[in-house]
Amino acid sequence: MKNIFIIVFLLLSSIAKAQSCFSTKFFEKSKWASDNKDSAFFKADTIKLIKIIDDTYLTDGKSMDMDDYFKDNNYIIVEFSNAKELKLLSANRNFEYIEVLKGEYHWQLNKPKKTIYLYLGEKLLASFVFITGSKRDVEVQGKYMDKPKTKTIEITLLRNKQQISKK
Repeated sequence: MKNIFIIVFLLLSSIAKAQSCFSTKFFEKSKWASDNKDSAFFKADTIKLIKIIDDTYLTDGKSMDMDDYFKDNNYIIVEFSNAKELKLLSANRNFEYIEVLKGEYHWQLNKPKKTIYLYLGEKLLASFVFITGSKRDVEVQGKYMDKPKTKTIEITLLRNKQQISKK
């Protein structure tokens, strides 16, 4: 009986931990990247977002070679601000960053539905559902000569095919 209680407790705590990462605080003031080969960010049913760690190589040796991680494919950088503002930048292997579409982007989170909505003005561009248990630790090769790896996280999101208007 004691073993069953321990198993149930561990299961419930792991579910709570997985859901705690999907919150406004988790995304605020953060940058994420996603593969955009063949416009995958805008078309694929499932996307993976990797959290970008600021380059602090000179102070603590952390840096991330995103081109290496995405195997020299184009990728999208998603910048979440704390004021629900959003920036979408397309990055290519020549370190060029281009704004995807001109305009005012913003984001909205529905925690009970585990869904994140991305808007351009009042128009819903996309919505994604967080896949519970998909958060995992990954290492990204550094971009400088000695190239130490930097630890970060990756999450998986499922495209929500239902287009829900902003409320």
